[in-house]
Amino acid sequence: MTIRKLRIDALPENYSYRDDGCDIHPACLTCPLPQCRYDNPRGARGMFNEVRDVEIVRLRRKGLAINEIARRYGISRRTVFRVMRRSIEGTSGKADLLSSSLDFLPLLERKAG
Repeated sequence: MTIRKLRIDALPENYSYRDDGCDIHPACLTCPLPQCRYDNPRGARGMFNEVRDVEIVRLRRKGLAINEIARRYGISRRTVFRVMRRSIEGTSGKADLLSSSLDFLPLLERKAG
């Protein structure tokens, strides 16, 4: 039986990985998003919309007017009503999970601006 020699670059700790990031964040390993935009079936836009929806529900519960919420996010009144309906029906999906960790909101504001 012969023992095969391993290539030095075969071990993960001996390989220099490129961490190029994406258009949202320059490095994958330090990205504040809870899930990679490429791993989410709805993509980055879907993740940002989920965060936006959580914020819309929060603002509405605080008593902010529908018109003001729509103006603030650049969406229609109808979209605000849809978001509110989904939150009442409990079909918000991952938005409930995201509400606890919204540390990447500055990315959303930067992308919108």
